[in-house]
Amino acid sequence: MTQESQMVEQASDSKNSHNHNEHRNPWMWLAGIMAVVIVVMSFTLGYLVAGRNQPAAEQQPTAQQQENQPTAEQVKQLKETMDAVGERPSNVDDEGLIVISKNGYGAPVKDVPTVTVFEEPLCLFCGQLNRALDPILVKFVDAGQINLKIGLVNFLNQVSSDSYSTRAVNGAVTILEQDDDPHHLMTYLANLYAEDWMPQEGQNYKPVSNDMLRERALAAGVDQQVADQAFDGQSKYEQWADAMTSYTTSRVELWGEGQLGFSTPAVLINDEYWPVSNALSDTSKAGKALFDAIGLKPNEAGNARVKPSIGAKGKPIA
Repeated sequence: MTQESQMVEQASDSKNSHNHNEHRNPWMWLAGIMAVVIVVMSFTLGYLVAGRNQPAAEQQPTAQQQENQPTAEQVKQLKETMDAVGERPSNVDDEGLIVISKNGYGAPVKDVPTVTVFEEPLCLFCGQLNRALDPILVKFVDAGQINLKIGLVNFLNQVSSDSYSTRAVNGAVTILEQDDDPHHLMTYLANLYAEDWMPQEGQNYKPVSNDMLRERALAAGVDQQVADQAFDGQSKYEQWADAMTSYTTSRVELWGEGQLGFSTPAVLINDEYWPVSNALSDTSKAGKALFDAIGLKPNEAGNARVKPSIGAKGKPIA
């Protein structure tokens, strides 16, 4: 074959290849675009779900997210929506929080710190923090060393198959309204977070029946009639729980420095945000961190004669 023939043949092959690619490239381009879209959507969904359950220290803000913070007017409207719900519990404060002290519900002790805990029944880290701190908080409350506020939210319904969070919160609110012993409510919540019982999120979630939740309440000392009403399948306080969650998660002051948005667990001490990331990184030290923050020694827990040094207005000690 002559050099000229080879050049003609190569040109022909190149043209054929080019023509073939002209038919193939649009499909390759479309497939490539679809692949990118799927990857981005998967990453975004995973990030949004996981971000709700990561300690605050692991969440990083972006400029867009900062720009999309709720306005004061939007937060006000959400508050008004919560207040307008017909079936609103009577034993919560103006922010929708449960107030507990040695005097019972809604009767705070003077001159002592107020510890506020926001938690979600299906939140893994809420369970870890509850198991680490709840026994200490109970001692503090019983001795009149702190007032305790609890904010229950239900935004993790999306990672259960049966609205677990709403049913668990509705049960808690029913107990609050029908049982005047705060120990029963606190023990019920602790029972939900028990390491050998607490459900897992997402694809590992297994349905939890109302009977199973009722048993958690009965084991906490709740009366049978109250437990039956709490888990009768009607979820009387569902609308209020949804509205309270929308309002609470919109409150930027609860987001913590540098956070994407609201996440649980969230803890305030005298209305000052107290980062729980260090406590969660080593839950064996969570109690010590709380003692230090309010100004008490570990051996002073439960001693009614000793009050935390920060009092009712001091900031948590770093």
